[in-house]
Amino acid sequence: MGNNAKLVVKMAVGLETKFGQRDNDPSFVISDGHRFVGMIIVDKRDYPSSAPCVGAEGPSGKTTTRHNDEWLPRASQSYYVGRYEIKLSLSDRWGTCFVPLDGGFSREMVYQYKLNPNNGLSLEIYGDDANEKEGIKYIELSILQEN
Repeated sequence: MGNNAKLVVKMAVGLETKFGQRDNDPSFVISDGHRFVGMIIVDKRDYPSSAPCVGAEGPSGKTTTRHNDEWLPRASQSYYVGRYEIKLSLSDRWGTCFVPLDGGFSREMVYQYKLNPNNGLSLEIYGDDANEKEGIKYIELSILQEN
């Protein structure tokens, strides 16, 4: 597979809704071992000032110093749904996050970094704080090669 392979990552994430009521903002990202691209899922307390999901990218490691996308637009509804659908186009450097709020809240991001699939790809999960409990119910992940 070449460095320019058209790869798309599709991820469905289910989180325990009781954890979304307090401070926990997990990041679900794809990494090539050097850099990552993906999404931050914010908790309900952040909804008045933030979108339910925000793009993130940065260097991979035990901790993260990430670049975040803009925190807006906000959803008008404020309940924590616990289900997120993430799609990342690794070759075209964009991603979307869909949340079933407001009849369907969708967020699109453009990434600065392009991952190198020849290094291998892995799922990385980050929390904002070492004391956070994320309450992951499930993660469905597939990587597809487009023509």
